[in-house]
Amino acid sequence: MISKLSNLKNKGLKYIQALKAWFFGLPIKTRKIYLGSIGFLILLFLFVKISTFLKEEKSQQAFSTAKSIPDLEKLIRKYPKTSAGTSAAIFLAQEQWQTGQKATSILTLEKVIKNKKYPAIHTLFLMKSNYEFFLGRKKEAEKTLQTFLKSAEKNNDFYPLVLIRLGDIQKLSSKEEMAKASYQKVITEFPNSPFIQTAESRLLLFEISKKKERIEWQ
Repeated sequence: MISKLSNLKNKGLKYIQALKAWFFGLPIKTRKIYLGSIGFLILLFLFVKISTFLKEEKSQQAFSTAKSIPDLEKLIRKYPKTSAGTSAAIFLAQEQWQTGQKATSILTLEKVIKNKKYPAIHTLFLMKSNYEFFLGRKKEAEKTLQTFLKSAEKNNDFYPLVLIRLGDIQKLSSKEEMAKASYQKVITEFPNSPFIQTAESRLLLFEISKKKERIEWQ
């Protein structure tokens, strides 16, 4: 991990040095043009990109060396919109939940769930929903997953998984028809999803349950 971060840092520094050498190697007149309105925007764009890159690199270093909850909290405060900052929040929320700080754990997830660029954003929604359901807050648990489904792109690989979890919560909340609709949506709209068999098995359980009820009433 450390070697990878070191390589990233070296690449970033080399990129900056190359950019600097290129710019100062230009004739003075050309440099003035680049420093004009259009050139300023270009340089500003490059500066933002490089700054973001370095911030991600520094946050990854901080995450790899974090050894305690205060370390994680400091990382989240300093790098709230980075991937490492969001990963730290997940670890922190899990630790808070396991140590009995259940309401605080959900609040931690709420704060970082806004980072929509996080690669595993579905993890935050699923965790928050599971915690809410465990505390008996079924409506909030359902709403959390619906929020993800409304904001996420349907080409998100985990969209069907969240749909299935939504169906599970609806079923446990005695909303059987809504649950069936959630499972069926996975089968209809995501036929190539690796989660399709899970959705099919959930629907099959409904059918088995109905047949069992008919037999018992006969």
